[in-house]
Order: sequence, then structure tokens, then C-alpha cells
Amino acid sequence: SSCVPPPRACGSTVSLSLTFGNAATGRSWRVFAALADGYAFGLNAESGELLWRRHVGLNVQDPPLVLPEGDCIVLEGEGRVLSRVDRQGNTLWQHQTESPSLAQPLLVGDRALLSTNDGLMLEIDLTSGNSSKQIKFPQNLEVAPTTDSTRQWLYQLGNHSNLYVVDANTGECVEVVYLGHAAGS
Repeated sequence: SSCVPPPRACGSTVSLSLTFGNAATGRSWRVFAALADGYAFGLNAESGELLWRRHVGLNVQDPPLVLPEGDCIVLEGEGRVLSRVDRQGNTLWQHQTESPSLAQPLLVGDRALLSTNDGLMLEIDLTSGNSSKQIKFPQNLEVAPTTDSTRQWLYQLGNHSNLYVVDANTGECVEVVYLGHAAGS
């Protein structure tokens, strides 16, 4: 008897999808985004058909953000690349960061606000992918910023102790609120 090792994978992968049930009518142009095992997926929201798949890395914990026209904002490259992909999965632009982001950006109008682990909040134009503004915080940033209902103020939680209140138009820090939270909480 001989011991023959099993054949090795040749480096390519295949994505399979199984759809069943009735279609969600009226949503044929919409995209549903999902995340599993280090991959982001774009699915047709009506049929469940797999539209695209991208390796994003295991550090990425949030699914892509779907824009109204069906394009997606995808955090990939272990959190070091923010990309805009169209409905077919084609890359429209990529923005690389020096430090990874641990959370999806906040979308505000025609811009994405991406917080990175080295304490930067980047303002990225959703049309071009260019960053025209950045705000430096004195702490690492591990969560996405949020905003108030008027979109006048941004709130960014630091890695520990502080909540920063930032004017959304000027990028000026207007207040630091001591919360006393532990690092990484």
C-alpha cells in the first residue's frame, strides 16, 4: 500500500452561492454586502446572485458600505486600503493608509471619514478617492467616528479616557470630554 498525499490547491479559489425562495422584487439594481472569513462579497439584493468577491483580510471586521447607486466602499488590505468598487466589483479608486483602520468609515455626504490606528482621521472624497484633510488626535483610534443629527459635530472616541468633539466643517477639536474608559474598551 502506498501513501499518496492529497492533491494541493493551485492557488485559485471558487465562490459558490446557493439561492432559493422567491426573489425580493424591485431591488434588482441594489447590492447587499457581506463579510465572511476575510472576504467581502457583493450580492444582487433581488436574486442573491454573487456579483463580486474581494479578499479584505481577517483584521477587517465590518462588511462593505453600500452607496445609493450600488457602488460599495470596501476596507481591505488588512485595513490599510479603502476602495470604491462598482456593482461588478471593478475598482474605481483606492486610498492607501500608513496605519490600518479597525472600523469602516463614516459616510457624510460626498466624503468618507476614516479613523486609523495611528490617530489620524482622514477625509476622503467619495468621487475621486483623494484625501484633502486629515485631523491628528493624540491617541490611537480604534472605532469609527460618529456625528450628530445635524452633521455639525463629529464625535471620535480615543483609545482610552477621552471623547473628542470636532467641528465637522473646519476639523477643529472644540472639546475633549474625559470618560475614563480603559484602553481598548
